[in-house]
Amino acid sequence: MRGNEPFTAVILETDQRTQYVLVLTPEMRSALSAPAPVRVTGRLFLGEWNGRPYAHIEVERYTLLSS
Repeated sequence: MRGNEPFTAVILETDQRTQYVLVLTPEMRSALSAPAPVRVTGRLFLGEWNGRPYAHIEVERYTLLSS
């Protein structure tokens, strides 16, 4: 989670420190705890976060990985 309420977002950070805003359904968001190692599948698009262009992933599914 990044940001301050009500502007928080779930952020995926890769090993290379690249960050993506995850667009999740409410069910997905409530089932995900942070931080958590995950693999996501979805649609990558350029959106806006905190007034700036930011890479987003519309998540179709995610898999929790072992630490």
